Amino acid sequence: MRPLMLHPVTMAFTGEWGPVEKQFRADDFRTALPRIRVSMGLLLAIFGLFALLDHFVDPESAGASLLVRFGLVMPAALAFFLVSRAAWFEKVHQPLTAFMMVFGASGIMYMMAVGDHAVRASHQTGLLFVIVNLFVFLGLRFIWALAGWIPILAGFLLVNHVLSTSPGEMEAVNTFFFVSISVVCFEVCRRLELSRRRDFALQWSLSLEKAMVAASNKNLETRIDERTRELLLANQVLRDEMTRTEKLCQEKSLLEARLYHSEKMETVGRLAGGIAHDFNNLLTAIIGNATMAIGATPGSSEINHALEDIVKAGEKAARLTRQLLAFSRKQIIEPRPVDLNKALKDLDRMMGRMLNSDAKLIWDLSQEVGHVMVDPGQLEQVVINLVVNAGYAISPGGSIVIGTRVPGSRPAASPEENADEFEGDFYELFVRDDGCGMDQVTLSRIFEPFFTTRKTGEGTGLGLSTVFGIVRQHMGHVLVTSAPGKGSVFRVLLPRAVPGSGSGAAKTGGTPNPGGNEAVLLVDDDEMVRSIAEKTLSSLGYQVLSASNGQQALEISIGYKGQIHLLLVDVVMPVMGGPALAERLRESRPGMKVLFTSGYSEDIVSKQGVLEQGTHFIGKPYSTAELANRIREVLEGN
Repeated sequence: MRPLMLHPVTMAFTGEWGPVEKQFRADDFRTALPRIRVSMGLLLAIFGLFALLDHFVDPESAGASLLVRFGLVMPAALAFFLVSRAAWFEKVHQPLTAFMMVFGASGIMYMMAVGDHAVRASHQTGLLFVIVNLFVFLGLRFIWALAGWIPILAGFLLVNHVLSTSPGEMEAVNTFFFVSISVVCFEVCRRLELSRRRDFALQWSLSLEKAMVAASNKNLETRIDERTRELLLANQVLRDEMTRTEKLCQEKSLLEARLYHSEKMETVGRLAGGIAHDFNNLLTAIIGNATMAIGATPGSSEINHALEDIVKAGEKAARLTRQLLAFSRKQIIEPRPVDLNKALKDLDRMMGRMLNSDAKLIWDLSQEVGHVMVDPGQLEQVVINLVVNAGYAISPGGSIVIGTRVPGSRPAASPEENADEFEGDFYELFVRDDGCGMDQVTLSRIFEPFFTTRKTGEGTGLGLSTVFGIVRQHMGHVLVTSAPGKGSVFRVLLPRAVPGSGSGAAKTGGTPNPGGNEAVLLVDDDEMVRSIAEKTLSSLGYQVLSASNGQQALEISIGYKGQIHLLLVDVVMPVMGGPALAERLRESRPGMKVLFTSGYSEDIVSKQGVLEQGTHFIGKPYSTAELANRIREVLEGN
């Protein structure tokens, strides 16, 4: 605590302590006010008791005493007591209290002057009580107690020495006794105020220390809060970084899964593409020759059955090759605007033959669905594979729903797909069954090639992988939801056809093996394929000009004077490929139509520039009906 600095006379705080003087007086008043009221109450009681004493000791002067006591002093004391409750009393309580003591002492000294010797002696006792009350009990500041004591001392000396009839020795003793008590009370009053000021200074210093401690604590709390916020922020940054790292790990795993899937597809594609050309050429010859042999031997049913089995086996082998190429997205497709609802309804009778007789086939086609951009033949493959797969999943009497609708929202990407690829407009084809359903392990592998849940010998495991490959090659998406015992739903999203992007839906029916009499220039380096194609075209009524390579085809075109309506040419041939030959021939025969064919996979054929918009293509192996219909489409401008 700082050294206490007090005024030597008034005892007020000075120097560095000067600013707290006002606060001390306010605190001192709140402490002294109860004592002042108690003291005034005691004075009133004592004045009343002295009135009774005066009445018995000096009845002759009792009237004057009663007038002083009950007419002046006691009313004044009562008024003071009431005024002490006023709000402004704090400002005047020191001088007003000192004045009340002087006023009460003046009344006592008046009664001493008018009373006899016995009354005077008793009133001196009352005067001493006033002195003690002035200096001790009222809690007055020393300077105001001293100011009140001076007129009381003067009055006492006046009454004791001028108006008194007591002997001189008695007056001297009274004066000494009065002054001695006053000095004692004077010192007590000074020490009491000094003690109060020291206690206040100590409390003030303690309050300052508490305030400083509180400020330090608040500052410490503020720093702790700031540090806590920094730690929380750092923790949040760390969590965000951990989340980002976890997300990167998930993305890495997803990319690795996509890479693994792509590598599997590429492996299958290379395998299929490597054998596709030669295998398809062989199948073209096998299917074509067997088909022609059936028509050439109408009398032998056993031979015809054998030939039909050969055709069926060849077509099955061709489908197997197409499935491998479809899964690896190397199948050659010709997307065109197709009315999705109409194309599905055209498959109604075929779907009925493929399912068990007790299976229920339900159609749920939305009228809001329009044209999609798809290869009609590939669309048929997708639907057939999905319905066949659903047929194996349902129990006897089960149902399969084939429907279309407009997707309500952007779908979620599967692990094999990139979410950015889902931008665009789609129509949805769905196949829903109420069969056995699939667990998550099976769902994660259903699009893998050669994966199947059927018994050995009942399936190749290429059905759903074919669906996946065809749909993805058409820039669409396949989504599956299933659970054990709750059936499965396959959703196929196909891109909507842009108005004016094509010639409309492909023909799904027509006259079997349509023919014509136009001149067709056939160019193929494979002798078996060329031979069967020549026989097929001749049987359809066409004038066939056959060549084994591009140079021979150019020579035939130069030597043939009539119109060549169609060039049926293999894409990949030694020396001069099909596109180069077509370009050379169009210089001299601008009206000639061109139909390309090949047994190679898409990636090889696409390098020849054949898959550009507006070109016509038929893949090997092809049947007589497929070739006949395709030629008529090209010649008639379809």
